[in-house]
Amino acid sequence: MSLETAYLLPGAYLLKGDETGFFETYRGVIETPTGKVSAYVKLVGNTTLANEVVSTLLGRGAGLPIPKGYFVHVSAQDYPESKFLKGQRLLSTIAYGSTNANALSFTRQFHIINDDDEADAFVRLFPLWPTWRDAVVFDEWIANCDRNVGNLLIGADNEVWLIDHSHAFTGPNWQGCMLRSGAYTKNRVAEHVGRCVTIKEKYSLGKHVNNLAGKFKQLQVSEIIDASGVNHLLSDVDVQALKRFLSERIELLPAKIANHVDIPNLFPVQ
Repeated sequence: MSLETAYLLPGAYLLKGDETGFFETYRGVIETPTGKVSAYVKLVGNTTLANEVVSTLLGRGAGLPIPKGYFVHVSAQDYPESKFLKGQRLLSTIAYGSTNANALSFTRQFHIINDDDEADAFVRLFPLWPTWRDAVVFDEWIANCDRNVGNLLIGADNEVWLIDHSHAFTGPNWQGCMLRSGAYTKNRVAEHVGRCVTIKEKYSLGKHVNNLAGKFKQLQVSEIIDASGVNHLLSDVDVQALKRFLSERIELLPAKIANHVDIPNLFPVQ
């Protein structure tokens, strides 16, 4: 299981302001082996690119609504004003691309500009989002500390897409020696669950955590990582640390999520 390769065609639009996040990102057309695709392309460092790739493959493998990802070649000849390329004196780079889901971020739909706005947004979002439990469990597994409302896209029939996994595995610049399976990481959706949803809904997480953890265990994580191409982005030590982190963290999901939603004894000890 790996991502297809693609090429960012000239003429893509550089996202600015509230359209983008931490990284230089373009909206445009990529050329893939099967044709042209509308996509978002993010120029990032090797570790952040590995975060996006592995998270996309694992999430899509578990059936979560994550847009299809690509390794995208970006040329300085086509984008001579790219700060990323100029800053590193690169003639080209491999970026992360994801298909355009034709959906708006919750941030843009509701003009969210601060933490209070985000808290109100989640109050409105949960009743419209039947699969929020998937996001809670997945983000805890991959230690994604940045699932803000800008990283949730609302599409047709209130389908919610999960995007932007640059801060998975504790952050965009981790090293293998930093990965601890039991480490606390901020789980923003889970924390809003603790504040927004009913006790009954919180207890419904128990069975769901175990079911989704079972799916994660069936994914053959080690083989997916080996086939993903991230061995070209990470050291062998970091690849092995990532495999170990994901394998061990599955077993800790019930207790960690229980703490996030403010019911320490929510799940029985297995």
